[in-house]
Amino acid sequence: MFNGHSGPVFCCSLNSKGDVAVSGGEDDKAYIWRTSNYQVIGQLDFEDSVIDVGFNCDDCLIAAIDMEGYIQVCSLSNGERIYDYDIGADINWLRWHPNQPGTLMVGTQTEVSYILSLDYTTKDLRGPGADNPAGIFFNDGQKVVTGYENGKIRIWDLTESKPLHTIKPPSAHKDAVISLDVTKDDSLIASGSLDSTAKLISTQSGKVVANLACGISEDDKTVDTSNSVESLGFNNIYSVLATGSLNGHLEFWDISTQTKKSTFHCDQGISKIGWCPNVPYLICCAGLDGNLRIVDGRDASLVSTKTGHDDQILDFSFALDKDLILTSSEDGTCKIFDYV
Repeated sequence: MFNGHSGPVFCCSLNSKGDVAVSGGEDDKAYIWRTSNYQVIGQLDFEDSVIDVGFNCDDCLIAAIDMEGYIQVCSLSNGERIYDYDIGADINWLRWHPNQPGTLMVGTQTEVSYILSLDYTTKDLRGPGADNPAGIFFNDGQKVVTGYENGKIRIWDLTESKPLHTIKPPSAHKDAVISLDVTKDDSLIASGSLDSTAKLISTQSGKVVANLACGISEDDKTVDTSNSVESLGFNNIYSVLATGSLNGHLEFWDISTQTKKSTFHCDQGISKIGWCPNVPYLICCAGLDGNLRIVDGRDASLVSTKTGHDDQILDFSFALDKDLILTSSEDGTCKIFDYV
């Protein structure tokens, strides 16, 4: 267990080998540490809570950003800070480019997302007049999709920094978009919202091809409109979309028929879900009860439950080369589990 933080740990990331981790928290610090012995090998200091961290695509650089928009990037090899920049706006998230090791994207609590390069060039992606709670790169790195507090979604061409499609009313969500994913071939986007629904969107046409009601009560078949879709993810091998909701429902949707296949019920709300990279039918489900559940996505059966946190799990990250997952929690600690 890593207990170097003095408050809740909001974010965490593992490198591909699973031997180095970075975590950020309410204590205004990002720690870089070895997973074998929990020894701190680097530290980045901020003046506000660190809300997102991550390794770049070749695991050579680490980025961390605080709530006020100050970002720092350091080298993993020597811990030297090679970049820092003040966005000048409150921040929601940070993402590294999937194949350009010196490029990042950040989303702000204004309508603007920023593409940042380590040579200090920036591109502004100005949205449709609302806070930007969610955003991801396409896998080819040539486009991005961003989601907004007013329910709109925008697909961008990065070459010209211009929008290709905007999903707006009546097709848009009725509340904030808080989760996004894209298929491996970049043909389909999934969006999750505070309005208790998920949508499937064609990236070619920008049209909504399916609306999925994720707040359905099995007793009365009504939608719980207070039940947000906190996290979602495509399984590209089994052609399934998984959605995780605040009411504890982990639901599996057949992409081809756009119908629900099965549901796993967590005891409490879900904060994040993610398909295990090395065992493609397994999915990890982080709970507000502090437990991490490993579920078989083929039949929605519980495989195992990882315990040890005393409060809700706020984030997790996989090691791509090992069957490891790192969790960070409100209880101020990070833990590492085997998921098989």
